[in-house]
Amino acid sequence: MFARCTAARIRLTALFELDGPGRIVPMEGLRGVAILMVLLVHHAFQFRGWTEGGSWTAGYAVVAHSIGQAGVDLFFAISGYLVYSLALKWRGTPAGFIGRRLRRIYPPFLAAMAVYVALLLAVPGWAKWPEGGAFWFVVRSLLLLPGVFGIEPVMTVAWSLSYELAFYLALPLLTAGLGMAKWPRRGRIAAICAAAGAYCAASIIWFPGRLEGIPYELWNRPRFLLFAAGMLAWERLDAGRMGSRRGWPQACAALFMGCALAACHPLSNPAYQQPWPSLVRVVLLGAASFGLMQAAFGGQGWLSRALSWSPLRYLGNCSYSFYLVHSLGVHATVVAAQRWMPAAQWGEAGFWAALPLTLAAASAVTLPLFLFIERPFSLRRPALKAG
Repeated sequence: MFARCTAARIRLTALFELDGPGRIVPMEGLRGVAILMVLLVHHAFQFRGWTEGGSWTAGYAVVAHSIGQAGVDLFFAISGYLVYSLALKWRGTPAGFIGRRLRRIYPPFLAAMAVYVALLLAVPGWAKWPEGGAFWFVVRSLLLLPGVFGIEPVMTVAWSLSYELAFYLALPLLTAGLGMAKWPRRGRIAAICAAAGAYCAASIIWFPGRLEGIPYELWNRPRFLLFAAGMLAWERLDAGRMGSRRGWPQACAALFMGCALAACHPLSNPAYQQPWPSLVRVVLLGAASFGLMQAAFGGQGWLSRALSWSPLRYLGNCSYSFYLVHSLGVHATVVAAQRWMPAAQWGEAGFWAALPLTLAAASAVTLPLFLFIERPFSLRRPALKAG
């Protein structure tokens, strides 16, 4: 029995664990936390009809929808940490670096887009083709323009890939074009902080910074600052300032992140005049992400152990595929719930019962994309380890 369990664990490890340069196990778990936050947003939004006005569950749905969106911000901070370190160590051409990053994001994205377009063509009632026709609607999404630009995407969740692509394109210009990789560490840190401060100042002075003829608001993209938080976190850890193994620094980092997430709810209120709420929200999340990565990636305390939990790491390693197609699982759960757990009969019990069902359905649609597209075409082949 023990031998069979060990063999099953080895096979599971081979499927989901990924080896690569600079692998940080708690980072995998942090990705898992981020993608669960994104799932909570969609669950709360889709099943809000099962709640009763003024109830605790209705309040949770509202808060989860606003707080859970910080999962994407956490992904941006992690990307800033990881991709920035890769760019500094890159010894090839800028085009080669960008090519590798495109290979990382495009195969799963194209596969998911094919599924979405096929579904929209098969069920026209689901499609909301804008003026100008479906062709350019799809082309703009394939070029990853929605998100940074004010363009409607085919896949709603794909807006964040526009931010990722802009970051990938800018990094080689900084590290190679400006020679940033050869700068002293203090110079790089000062440049990152100065750029982030200048962006905040420009956002306040000239918000939103619309450009005529282009659907782009230059100073209304504060989430770019999350990449800077990840870059600074890498600089500090790479300097050898490792996180403490004691429990209280990690507890403080987790508490600060909790407070930052709690602040996201009132700051997401559209009644507040921009850009202050967005900037405050991003600065809080950036500082909390910085502290969390310092505590988790550099230490060996309870937070690092919690983020190293195998199921959480496995979810984190397939989080990109999960992010792209989890909406299909959520919608499938909604359709099934409307038939088998109607809101009129189940009420709030149906809201909570749907949460594990939503996770299971989202995982089910994720596995084919991860196993047959993302892992073989975008990721390194995982090593077979029993440990």
